[in-house]
Amino acid sequence: LSEIFDTLKSQTFKDFSIVISDQSKNNIIYDTCERYRDYLDIKYVQCEGTNPCKNINTAIKNCSSEIIKIMFSDDLICSDNYLERVFEEFENSDKKWLVSSCNHTDGVNFYKDFNPKWNENILTTNTISSPSVCSVLKKYVEKFDENVRMLLDTDFYYRMYYLHGEPIYLNDVKISNREHIDRVGETLLTNKDYPQILKKEIDYVYAKNQKLYFDFLKKETENSEYYLVYQIERCGPPWFGACISWVTAM
Repeated sequence: LSEIFDTLKSQTFKDFSIVISDQSKNNIIYDTCERYRDYLDIKYVQCEGTNPCKNINTAIKNCSSEIIKIMFSDDLICSDNYLERVFEEFENSDKKWLVSSCNHTDGVNFYKDFNPKWNENILTTNTISSPSVCSVLKKYVEKFDENVRMLLDTDFYYRMYYLHGEPIYLNDVKISNREHIDRVGETLLTNKDYPQILKKEIDYVYAKNQKLYFDFLKKETENSEYYLVYQIERCGPPWFGACISWVTAM
């Protein structure tokens, strides 16, 4: 968190505030915020429990600015003009959200540059990366589903896309995802019930979002025959042969 604060201190764009939602059981995060209050406009809030989506939603709820930049505390901002670029992109676009390019880090080295893109199988194949690459206009930001852990990012992208359209793609590396053994994805992979947990979550997000997709498709085409065929094709077991692409760092 202190590394994020240091990069925020050096941003060329200065008109921003920070909301920290904290689920920890000690004062380390609070004390870190206190050390930076002379340099940054920080609002600290506590969030009960250990649900990561609830924590993100609490932070979003307490944001008051027009643009919300989502940031996970283990990731890094690696450009001093990042917030300026985000602001300029929104000023020159009518799109509702933005995703930027990223790389990955072990805390020392930086590698694996990655440009985000959309794909129709985004629910199970993440081609955008972690939510740390996202910025959203507050008016249109969707809540993260608190019933989801492994697919919290792709479920969010799916709903943002089909409710609010395609994002701005800022193909410039501005965020670095930290790779470490305590990430949510890594800890779940070590669970012996991982396949069952994954299948259950995939089934859940597909069932939940199916109507959203078909409503979108129905709006986009007047060809009811095509719509019916597509609906039938999508009704098979959604988890069968699913390929999970883990590029998130949480």
